[in-house]
Amino acid sequence: MMEHDDLNKTATLADMTIIVEQIRVLEHKLDQLFKIHKSNYQREKVFGDWISENEAVELTKLSKSTFSILRKEGKLTSSSISGKANFYRLSQIKELLEENEKNR
Repeated sequence: MMEHDDLNKTATLADMTIIVEQIRVLEHKLDQLFKIHKSNYQREKVFGDWISENEAVELTKLSKSTFSILRKEGKLTSSSISGKANFYRLSQIKELLEENEKNR
């Protein structure tokens, strides 16, 4: 039969194993966050204020067709690379939001 000290050592080893695993999980999550941050930083360095149409749709919850209408109405301008993807200035989207706030 195990003595009390042996039982405590076993529990302590089990606790340590759990803690070590939790630390590994946290390290993995921190690595993922660092990669995301680095990617966002590099993206911002390259594109600055410009965001893709997909990012604009995700941010505003508006559809691509709504962005097309806003472009046709002259409320937003866009740019593209080889006509394949639309990009918008985040600052211009923000200005449009602020104008709509003032008009209500």
